[in-house]
Amino acid sequence: MDCSVLIVCYNQEAFIEECLKSAFSQQCSYSWEIVVCDDASSDTTFQKIQSICQNAPAPITLIQNSLNLGMKENYKKGIDACKGKYIALLEGDDLWHDTRKLQSHLLLLESDSTLSMTVNELRYKKGKDFWENKSLFPENSTTIKLTTELLADKNPIVNLSCCVFRKQSFIQVYDDFYSTPGADWLLGLLLSRIGQVVKFNEVLTTYRVHEHGIWSGKSEQGKIDRTIQLIDTYDALFQYKYHTIFETRKNRIRQTAIARNIGITDSFLHFLKKIRYKLLP
Repeated sequence: MDCSVLIVCYNQEAFIEECLKSAFSQQCSYSWEIVVCDDASSDTTFQKIQSICQNAPAPITLIQNSLNLGMKENYKKGIDACKGKYIALLEGDDLWHDTRKLQSHLLLLESDSTLSMTVNELRYKKGKDFWENKSLFPENSTTIKLTTELLADKNPIVNLSCCVFRKQSFIQVYDDFYSTPGADWLLGLLLSRIGQVVKFNEVLTTYRVHEHGIWSGKSEQGKIDRTIQLIDTYDALFQYKYHTIFETRKNRIRQTAIARNIGITDSFLHFLKKIRYKLLP
């Protein structure tokens, strides 16, 4: 089996049909399977999955947890069930709006055995509104290597539904991934240390922003607090090898938060940064 598409979900009855149909629509020349892992949803999510999956275009495995395990344990159960050489992740409230999503990743991964993970660009959806992610790509560039140093400074991965990784690479970071908080950012950091993580400039994933999202549902202050907690955790995990980069990022987050709280505009904040004026020591 070349690739496993892992769809994880919990109480996503409003989104799961569109999510599954986007996976079913993939035009892929490689062999692939679908694994759906539902974390004991209390709404009609699993019933909708059972109905839609009768017309699945690939071999499919449905898993329904009897108890709610939480996001990380649900991912663990799903990944353990995957048989593919590569694993493509899709969260139940997101979708792949381009039928070339799988094929694009697998062509890239198959072309270079040093790649541990590939990441595509995304767009956001909130209600009926769409907007694209601010690109990191230099002009006329189609790919960018996400080194550990770059990932310590920022998280250009953004969302697990943009990721396809080599299962053999993941096995090497298996324990650290499940024993450490975090998801997409953590996965990128870990896999960047044992192989190359590459992001390519194709918008193939729609990341849905809504009040019940694990990350998008947090308040701005909640996101700031969580990010700083994760920075400290990852700094210790990597034995402070990237401490200067992590600390710089943490101070940048605090500076931005203080500036916004006292009404400083983004343009003036950019001016302060240019003249190296520091709001915090």
